[in-house]
Amino acid sequence: SNAFGQPTGMHSYAIDLTEVVDDRVKVTVDAKLIQWSNSEQNIYNFHFPATIPGTYATLDYGRFIQNFQAYDAYGTKLKVKKKGNTFRIYGQPESLEYWADDTFDARIRKNKVFEPAGTNNQERANFLLNAAGYFGFFEGQEELPVSLEITKSPSLYGLSAMDSYSYGNTQNFYARNYHHFLDSPVMVSKPDTTSFKLGGAKVTIGVFTENGRSLSQEIYKQVETSMKAIEAFLEGELPVENYAFIFYIKDHTEFESLFSGQEIKIGTIFKAIRKLAGKGFGALEHGNSSVYYLPDFGGTTVLDGMADVCIHEFFHILTPLGLHSEEIGNFNYINPEMSQHLWLYEGITEYFAGISQLKGSVLDEETYVRSLLRGKIRAADRYPTKKMSFTEMSENVLKKPYKKQYAQVYQRGALMAALLDIRIMELTQGQKDLHDIILTLRDTYGPENSFKDDAIIGEF
Repeated sequence: SNAFGQPTGMHSYAIDLTEVVDDRVKVTVDAKLIQWSNSEQNIYNFHFPATIPGTYATLDYGRFIQNFQAYDAYGTKLKVKKKGNTFRIYGQPESLEYWADDTFDARIRKNKVFEPAGTNNQERANFLLNAAGYFGFFEGQEELPVSLEITKSPSLYGLSAMDSYSYGNTQNFYARNYHHFLDSPVMVSKPDTTSFKLGGAKVTIGVFTENGRSLSQEIYKQVETSMKAIEAFLEGELPVENYAFIFYIKDHTEFESLFSGQEIKIGTIFKAIRKLAGKGFGALEHGNSSVYYLPDFGGTTVLDGMADVCIHEFFHILTPLGLHSEEIGNFNYINPEMSQHLWLYEGITEYFAGISQLKGSVLDEETYVRSLLRGKIRAADRYPTKKMSFTEMSENVLKKPYKKQYAQVYQRGALMAALLDIRIMELTQGQKDLHDIILTLRDTYGPENSFKDDAIIGEF
């Protein structure tokens, strides 16, 4: 039996992490439960995403899939043709088998996968399962519920915001549908976790460090005051029951001397520049989790500035989790369409991340204005307003010349939010502010309902 009653079908996946061959792991897909509608010419498309929400870049996960086999009900191998991210299967499949290569060790220059959206297959140590890199979907079946069974070594544990249960050396995960599944990464490693309560939600910090340092407790100490400030800002009401902070910490302690002021050799500097160039350090938000890929240069360097990045990602539980357009709610993984509203998803998020710290007395007014706002005002000046409006840039962010302005969502976007906040307080004689408007809109829509892209500004 399964947790969803009897759906009209299910995407059912299994992955075996106990056997890694050349950085690859084996995935099997059980398609028995899918209720097929009659397909034209008996052809079935199994797609891997071209990109995923929040990355604003072309990722083409189909590149990492090897040795793809499809079988019918009689166990006969079906003909398969690969085109881009799509595997076209000739005949109705009952099961699929293939191997997924990881992106962490892939030597690719063009459209390199940003590490927080990437995949890592490190035997008996760490697996970062961003679902897009392992699990495709049958065309038109994105709304089906999803189950995933992970086979792993007993010393490893899978952390995710999805519902799960463990049984022997397997762990099973469940998602509402493919969108929810892709929005819920899993990291499988030796447990280093710290959990705490925040406005009724259980928040877990899970960490994997390449050098074996335990860090979850330290990270908790770094973010504790900031998190309390967020709880107050959201008036104790969090739209999630579970939240997971997932950290992958890369070992760069060989460069400790560069940061600790000891004698520095020029060779070390060049080596560091070479090694660190193009490393995708950063973070990626999800509805009720976020993934961080950060360097450890020894000492406390790994913790510096950690609170800032965590606050920003955590605030995405408001937008786009609780408030988003159809472009995001029914994301098209094959030919992605972008929403016009990065000012809302990224700009307001970045602004709230700062102002919540001011309201929660983590920062004083002087520091907030000087060290946070001032830089954003300067950067916002460089935005080419005559060439492109912010909504236009947002909608076309995957293409040139718009792509180049993406970083402005954190600069000009945040400044726009600050000005909106001031203007709303003016217009309502202080009765309302930006945060009231966003919470009202969130209560109108919520995670399950999308707004119309061209109607939201009027509604706002």
